[in-house]
Amino acid sequence: MTRKKTQRMYFEELLNLCNQIGDADLVDFVEDQIAKLDKKKEAAKIKLTPRQIENNAYKEIILNGMNKGETYTIDDMLMYFGLPLEFSHQRVSALLSQLIEAGEVAKCEKTRQSDKATFRLITD
Repeated sequence: MTRKKTQRMYFEELLNLCNQIGDADLVDFVEDQIAKLDKKKEAAKIKLTPRQIENNAYKEIILNGMNKGETYTIDDMLMYFGLPLEFSHQRVSALLSQLIEAGEVAKCEKTRQSDKATFRLITD
């Protein structure tokens, strides 16, 4: 299965063709279009959506609720950390996945006593 070409890929191909035929005006135009695409991509990375801003606040609640050396299940977090009542296990799990990826929380190995996943705060 071939991957669909992006606008940037098309513009890069056009740039190669324009360089081969030596049309400086067209080269400038295509380079400008590529620069606009790059600028748009960078702006999208920086701008946070309202949901991302909200999730960052909830991640802070989770981090502030955790004590060093202790492990917590998602049930513990929902019950004791002051997260909204409508939060599901899946939503907390998604937030924890982001915290794990950021290196702030670690997922502990499951024990025979409980099949529930536990998490702990990573200390420096």
